Amino acid sequence: MQAFTGDKQKFNNQTLLVVSTTHSGDIYTFQKNKLEHKKSVDVNLRPYPEKHGQLTSSSPSGNIQKAGMVYERDHEEEISEYITAMSEAIQNYLKEHDEDILRMLVTVPSQIKGDFTEAMKNTMHNVHINDLHVIEGNYGKLPHEQLISIIDSKDLSE
Repeated sequence: MQAFTGDKQKFNNQTLLVVSTTHSGDIYTFQKNKLEHKKSVDVNLRPYPEKHGQLTSSSPSGNIQKAGMVYERDHEEEISEYITAMSEAIQNYLKEHDEDILRMLVTVPSQIKGDFTEAMKNTMHNVHINDLHVIEGNYGKLPHEQLISIIDSKDLSE
């Protein structure tokens, strides 16, 4: 597999790979030619019942109940919350392992790539990463070999 050899090696033991999906993410390092899972991040987006829950009926005991808890969230607010949670998880990992990591590859769903890239650049100024690449795509459920192959085929200069 080309990812492990040559001058343009994308993965080595100083690479941090963050695979994020819409509501979660996983942080991996690269050890002995395979990904080693370090941390999972669940982004529990919170609904706002005080804004959207509607009073509907009384229960047999006389208590007022809320309608089914389905709330609309402002898209920008949801993206911002997601980016904050992922950025904090990455920052916390890097605080402990900063000297070990020189390159970071982050996969993000396409709808948040621009916002996520900006947020990462704004929050990563206090760590020693030489190389930060944000790769568009939702790769959270792929087997590791396939994930590595896809990332290896990407042009990181984009």
